[in-house]
Amino acid sequence: MSDRTAENGDALAMHGTGEEFIRGLYDEHGSRLTRYAARLLGGDWHQAEDVLQEAVTRAWKHANAIDGDAGEARPWLFTTVRRLVVDHHRARRVRPAENRLPHVPDAADALLSASASVRVPASVWR
Repeated sequence: MSDRTAENGDALAMHGTGEEFIRGLYDEHGSRLTRYAARLLGGDWHQAEDVLQEAVTRAWKHANAIDGDAGEARPWLFTTVRRLVVDHHRARRVRPAENRLPHVPDAADALLSASASVRVPASVWR
């Protein structure tokens, strides 16, 4: 077992099982962190949930940084969420912008527009 794994294991032992640790973080801080991330992401709740999941995963991997006190965990988690959002914004800046292709009419569009302009005599509907 590596020193890092041993440290992580010791910290998790202090918090209970890994599942209890993660569940505790979600229960205690999840809604606040999600709202914070969504606000930083301009209201993108789906991305905010992804950021929360990554932050909790990092907390689990670095459980030794959190001493089991909610006062210790909250600032660490908020800092992690903020850094993840900054990384997200930086990644979006270096990616090329998505270009939407202009709509090219196909045979179905031509058929629909042609049928819309045809007048059907009232006698057909009777």
